[in-house]
Amino acid sequence: MPRDSNSHHSTHRSRAFRIFTCDECGHKMRLRGAHCGYCYADKNRWQRPGTYVALLVIVVLITLMALVT
Repeated sequence: MPRDSNSHHSTHRSRAFRIFTCDECGHKMRLRGAHCGYCYADKNRWQRPGTYVALLVIVVLITLMALVT
């Protein structure tokens, strides 16, 4: 679903930190959400916020277990 090159989207400059690129359309994506904001394709699992939350929880739990024992 490519948009027209004359659309507002192509000239708009966002201050958002975009660290991922959509595999389908090449759109620079934010961490938020499970879909590309441009073409709505599903993000890879490692591009989703839930993955990072789960990793953080695991690291915290391992650290706490190491401190307790």
